[in-house]
Amino acid sequence: MIPHGAAATSAESRVYVVPNPYRGRAGWDLTPSPSDPTGRHVDFLNMPRGAWTLRIYTIAGDLVEEIHNDDTQSNGRPQQESPDDGQASWNLISRNGQDVTSGIYLFSVASTMGTQRGKFVLIR
Repeated sequence: MIPHGAAATSAESRVYVVPNPYRGRAGWDLTPSPSDPTGRHVDFLNMPRGAWTLRIYTIAGDLVEEIHNDDTQSNGRPQQESPDDGQASWNLISRNGQDVTSGIYLFSVASTMGTQRGKFVLIR
């Protein structure tokens, strides 16, 4: 099975998550390394140009993680390598340093272009 994305809306310019659903221990997971201790991640594509804030919530509305365009990923690379990068990565670790559980997650991306929202599923 090849991972696929589910668009936040039908518009091609909307932020979406791949793979969606995320399935733990799938073939696209990376081998853990010192620079990426989990090897797991989901990617958010079609991120807006310039500054943005990505917030990930549980279905109950609890904030799980907040990522900014100028943050550093767990592998040491910047979230946004250029203003046109268009993507962000999340290693499935909460802001409290815990592995997240299976479930439906919501996200919002706030930028100067407004706020976009969507959802994705994690299956452990």
